[in-house]
Amino acid sequence: MGKVNIKDYGNICKWFKKLSNKKPMPLLPENKNDRLKKFTNFSLYHIMDKYEFLPNFILQTEYLYPILYKNPEILKQSYFNHHKFSNLQNKPS
Repeated sequence: MGKVNIKDYGNICKWFKKLSNKKPMPLLPENKNDRLKKFTNFSLYHIMDKYEFLPNFILQTEYLYPILYKNPEILKQSYFNHHKFSNLQNKPS
């Protein structure tokens, strides 16, 4: 593996922080009163609530995976949370 480029690492950390802190926009922005005025009482809101995180998740993976493919040790500790495991493996016996 190549050396870790500090500039790339800074960009990754910056974008990961921005994307993880951003609250996703609701996929179904209607309020309850508007939903009740519709023609049917059937809605998929209870299903769609589970998937509101998807736009940010997809954006994170599209941006971070190519970088991880080229240089996976950049985010070994922070992105995959392997800090404890990597430190235990590197300790001399």
